[in-house]
Amino acid sequence: MQDTRGCLLELQQLASSSTSTSRDKTLDRVTDLFFLTSKSQGVTEREVFGDVMERIAYELETEARARLALRLAEVEEAPHKLVFKLASDEINVARPILEKSPCLSDDDLVHLAGSSGQAHLHAISSRGELSATVTDALVDHGNDTVLTNMAGNMGAEFSNRGLEKLTMRSQDNANIFSALEVRADVPAEILDEMKRTIAIKLWTEVAGMPSSITGKEIDAIVEAKASELNLDVPGGKVPAPPKIKNGQKITEEMVLAFARSRMQTQAIQCLSLISGISFARVSHCLLDADLSALAVLCKAHSFKNTTLAALIQLRTASYPLHVRIIADAMRQYDLLDAATARHAIQVVRKRSAKVEKS
Repeated sequence: MQDTRGCLLELQQLASSSTSTSRDKTLDRVTDLFFLTSKSQGVTEREVFGDVMERIAYELETEARARLALRLAEVEEAPHKLVFKLASDEINVARPILEKSPCLSDDDLVHLAGSSGQAHLHAISSRGELSATVTDALVDHGNDTVLTNMAGNMGAEFSNRGLEKLTMRSQDNANIFSALEVRADVPAEILDEMKRTIAIKLWTEVAGMPSSITGKEIDAIVEAKASELNLDVPGGKVPAPPKIKNGQKITEEMVLAFARSRMQTQAIQCLSLISGISFARVSHCLLDADLSALAVLCKAHSFKNTTLAALIQLRTASYPLHVRIIADAMRQYDLLDAATARHAIQVVRKRSAKVEKS
């Protein structure tokens, strides 16, 4: 086997090549020689190899540096100075180094996170392991795409500060929340607070959105979803609701109060009395059916957005829903025409009456 001293002499000769084609071949040869003698190299010799490979690679096109980066990406003995320079190169060169190189320290990654573009940060966020020091830097400098990828990386560790900042960012991006939601290392109280904050924000924003679909489209949605109110209640019998005082006027305010107090049975009974639909069907509508059915029921009686939001929150207390599903329901509610919703409820009442007579 060729000794290191002989290889270094050959490297100096190979590096003197002048044409692009010969230098491209020289880079491959130098890299081969590096791997050939890597076990016997000291720190100084390793860096000499790195200096020669860098000198040749940065006189060539990007493709040559990308090829070099791929070869060095997972090598523990790779020359550190060269690896760091490749990690700072354009993303086609840097990506394999950023994603895999064991030569990059936490300090290196923090520096790169603060000085590189988002594509580089995304590559860092994909590493098999990320310390809290590095994830803190990514939270400080990364965009939503980077943070979503990092939150979904089960090899990433987070500091309390990092989690707090991710929580704040998740208020504007459901994808970040979704990635955090499945992690076992995120405290339950943080997830609960995130859910509440995101839901409130979505409900507030959706309430002010202008209509963007036609009346015919709304009719089609309502007609399709109205049948949800007629489905049988899963599991059979529903507990008999408590009696409300005779002659007592049932109002939207009562529905809202029961929903906010987590008094599920009372909220269902109020909705049943207001709508003229059976307790069992309203129960199914609230707890099991598509949220658009609940939206139809509320809009038919001109309930405010806050009332629908409270009823959805009552449902999610027992059956968690993805934030985007809640957002879609609230958006549909804002677009839904009250007259069309009342028509859907009338259809339901007629169907129920026919069933009772038969």
